[in-house]
Amino acid sequence: MNRRLLDPFQTVELPEIIEEYLDQGVATAIAFNRRGTILAAGTAEGDIVAWDFDTKGVAKTYQGHTKPVTTVCWSRNGRFLASGSG
Repeated sequence: MNRRLLDPFQTVELPEIIEEYLDQGVATAIAFNRRGTILAAGTAEGDIVAWDFDTKGVAKTYQGHTKPVTTVCWSRNGRFLASGSG
């Protein structure tokens, strides 16, 4: 997906290919932060995993949804992550 089509002010190059696997489950929703360094992935199990591309590892795992995560979205400043399930 071409991020510049979604946000014309985004100048960060995002990875074209991700050669890693999500050990925490099946991803149902994903979103990059504005810098393109962290990918948040919502899972079918109701967890959210923040993957750090600088360290090539999981930065944080959030739990709390009882149903599959259907959406994840970063705030414009990148400090907050919103998620929803249904």
